[in-house]
Amino acid sequence: MMAVLQLKDIGKSYQDGQEENVILDQLALMVEPGEFVAILGPSGSGKSTFLSIAGLLLTPNQGSIWIDGQDVTGLTDKARTALRREKIGFVFQSHQLMLYLNVDQQLSLVATKALRQDKAELTRRLDQLVEEFGLTNQRKFLPHQLSGGQKQRVAIARALINQPSLILADEPTASLDGKRGRQVVELMRQEAKQRQTAVVMVTHDERVLNLVDTVYHLEDQKLKRKA
Repeated sequence: MMAVLQLKDIGKSYQDGQEENVILDQLALMVEPGEFVAILGPSGSGKSTFLSIAGLLLTPNQGSIWIDGQDVTGLTDKARTALRREKIGFVFQSHQLMLYLNVDQQLSLVATKALRQDKAELTRRLDQLVEEFGLTNQRKFLPHQLSGGQKQRVAIARALINQPSLILADEPTASLDGKRGRQVVELMRQEAKQRQTAVVMVTHDERVLNLVDTVYHLEDQKLKRKA
């Protein structure tokens, strides 16, 4: 089975005066279709850098990034943007919803940027997601009318609207209480298993680790799989 995401010998460092600050050192990771991975690590360990590299927002100093069997390390900025729209969905810590768009508009705006989406397919997919995520009665709500849990569900639905191969989630439960946090992680797990989407979640929330398939610790600039 072809891996959705593969990072090979990733290195990332920054020059800090006369010193080189190494963030990631020969980091390796492989995520299969339908696999839900959690990445743990203390603040400053490089989790955000790792996620930015995996999502093609940051270029490593060394190593290669493979998505759906394609080496995407050397793509142009334009090609990276197109690939992110087609294959990668992002879930951010603070949901980052647009203040003046309702739920339907939040989802459709992302979808219409992907050229492969026709209107009929967009409508079908949007209807499906708002129903699955329990947002049917909130479709015309603006962000200020939604609860914290509802906002994060919209953010996850937005990440899924283009049916990406890979979901990257950055602390998706950080602003939620335990119950709501667990609900959003359960939704991501459901997506992984039903549609064989690969999910990589950076988190500090150890209460939801029983919902993921594989746990890694980012320490000493490398990912180490938890037994």
